[in-house]
Amino acid sequence: ANAIIDGNLTTFIVGIALAVFGLGPIKGFAIVLMLGIATTLFTGILVTRMMVEYWTEKKGRSMSFSYPWSAHTLLNQNVDWMGIRKISYAISAVFVVISIIAILVRGFDLGVDFKGGYSYNVQFEKAVDAVLTRFGKIHGLVNNAGANDGIGLENGDYEGFMASLHRNVVHYYLLAKYCLPSLIETKGSIVNVTSKTAETGQGGTSGYAAANGARNALTREWAVELLKYGIRVNSVVVAECYTPLYDKWIKTLPHPEETLEKIKDKIPLGKRMTTAEELANMVVFLLSNRSSHTTGQLIHVDGGYVHLDRALL
Repeated sequence: ANAIIDGNLTTFIVGIALAVFGLGPIKGFAIVLMLGIATTLFTGILVTRMMVEYWTEKKGRSMSFSYPWSAHTLLNQNVDWMGIRKISYAISAVFVVISIIAILVRGFDLGVDFKGGYSYNVQFEKAVDAVLTRFGKIHGLVNNAGANDGIGLENGDYEGFMASLHRNVVHYYLLAKYCLPSLIETKGSIVNVTSKTAETGQGGTSGYAAANGARNALTREWAVELLKYGIRVNSVVVAECYTPLYDKWIKTLPHPEETLEKIKDKIPLGKRMTTAEELANMVVFLLSNRSSHTTGQLIHVDGGYVHLDRALL
């Protein structure tokens, strides 16, 4: 019984750690694991003991836990387990050192299973509930959070790509999902801010480009699905707008000032960057009743960057 308890207790502690630190599928796995261990302990100790006692005491029968061919296996073996414990300690120490080195070199970079899933639902649902508690209703939703994180095809990986989708499009869906009941009540509007990368490409940013393609697709899909509620859904497509994140990115390049001037020179209207105010003006317009018959549109506020003839430059 002690061996059964020791083995299962160790695994149960691992389950607790996964439930505390894990998210999404990991948390679900941890809960199922702990339930399984509790069931195993119940059957392995109580039920088994009841069966053995019934068989030996009530029925008066003997019970053997060996077969004729295994009855004398390992009989009279004399292994000095305490004597070879130093070897076990040495092996364990090697694995501990390897683990410490791996942590120092790679750090605790949690995989997508620890980052995504159920936690997103909880966080966004609470945020929407907080808004409804304070203001009572939601008249408009602007999805505008994301980052061009450089998760490419050649140098990227599965975990990075999936994490990029969570950073750049999953929350668009979740916020719209939780805001929808109130938007139906108010016949509100949704504006998804997206990027030119979905149409022009950029190179080295597969996750971000895919997420923006999904934003555009969701705009059209939601516009159709929500017609019956009178909810309008549109997108504002951004090309080159000088934001704090853009400034951070440009400064990582070898010649940031020269590169910025080259980018500006490729913008047809005015040879300048789009301002944040210009984007905000379009967002406000699409949220307002002044655009009361506009839905399912991808509106480019980009100085003609995406669609005008390159020959103009």
